[in-house]
Amino acid sequence: MASLWIRDGIATNTTEALAACTPAVPGKYGNVPIDACNSLYMYEPNFSSAVAFTVLFTLITLVQIVEAISFRKGFCWTIIMGAFWEAAAMAFHALGARDQQNQAYAVAHTLVFLLAPLWINAAVYMTAGRLVHFYLPERQIFKIKAPLLARYFVLADILGFILQGIGGVMLSPGASKETMEQGLNWYMAGIATQEFFICVFTVIVLAFHMKMWKLERHGAMLEGRDGTWRWMVWTIYGVLALITVRIAYRLAEFAGGFVPSNPLPYDEVYMLNLDALPMLLALTLFCVKAAKKAAREQELDMWRTAEAGAAQPSGNSTFAFHKPGVPVKAAQRQAGTQWI
Repeated sequence: MASLWIRDGIATNTTEALAACTPAVPGKYGNVPIDACNSLYMYEPNFSSAVAFTVLFTLITLVQIVEAISFRKGFCWTIIMGAFWEAAAMAFHALGARDQQNQAYAVAHTLVFLLAPLWINAAVYMTAGRLVHFYLPERQIFKIKAPLLARYFVLADILGFILQGIGGVMLSPGASKETMEQGLNWYMAGIATQEFFICVFTVIVLAFHMKMWKLERHGAMLEGRDGTWRWMVWTIYGVLALITVRIAYRLAEFAGGFVPSNPLPYDEVYMLNLDALPMLLALTLFCVKAAKKAAREQELDMWRTAEAGAAQPSGNSTFAFHKPGVPVKAAQRQAGTQWI
C-alpha cells in the first residue's frame, strides 16, 4: 500500500526482523529510514506533490458543487463526496509529509484515500440508471427497472466499501503481523468485489449502448431525446476504465507483498500516477458540460412528466406519473421509481 507503515515484510516476514527493528532519531520533518520502528511511511512523502493534488481535487470539488446547483443535480452528492474525500486524503498526506511522526495524519490519509474511489463508482451507477430511465422506451434493461438497476449496484458498492473499510482499519499503525495480514485479505476482497461488479455493470452499459444504436438506426428514438447520451456513455466507459487501472495497481501492490522485489509500496510515484491521477481524471470527466446538460434535461423531464400527469408510454414502463391529490414523491414511490 502506498502509505503503509508496517515493517513486517520489508526484508523478511519473520518476528526476528521485528526484534531487530530499532527506532531512529527523526529529521526536520519527522522523517526516518523506512526500516526504523518509528517509521510511518514506506517512502519519503513529497510535500509539493501532495499540495498540488490537494489543490486540484479541491477545485474539482468546488466545480462539482457549482454544477450540481446550476444544473439542479441533487443526485450528484456522491461524486461531490468522492472529490471531497480525495482532496481530504491528499491534504492529510501533505500534513503528514511535514510531520511524519504524526500517526493520525498517516491513518487518515490511508483510510480516506483507499475508500474515496467508491464514491465515484457509486456516481457512475446512479448516472447509468438515469440514462436507462430517460432514453429507453421500456425504461429497463435485462428486465431490471432503471431505479432498481442503480440501487442494486450502489448496494454492491456499499458491500465493497465495508470490506475495504474493514481492511483499511486493520492496517493501522502498531497493528500486529496477524492483523496486518488479515487486513490485506479484507481489502483485497473488497477491491476484487468492486471490480467484479464493475465488469458486470460494463456488460449492462454495453447492452444499453447497443439498444441506443439500434433505436437511432431505425429512427425510433423517444421524442425530445438527442445524441447527448453518447457523451454520458463514453464518460461512464472512461471512468470505469480509470477505476479499473487503480484497482489493478492496488491488487498488484498487495499481491506482490511488502518485499524488496516489489517496488510498488516503496515509491510514491506509483501511488500518485496509478491511484491519485486516474481518480483526478475520472472526476474531471464528470465535469464535462455536455454530460451535465444531458443530466439536467433528464431530471427536468422526469419532474415535468410526473407533475403534468402525462400519459404512460407503451411497454413495461417504470416511469412515475402524477395522480390528482397524490404528492409527486409519493407517486414515485408507488410506481417504484424513487431514486437513490
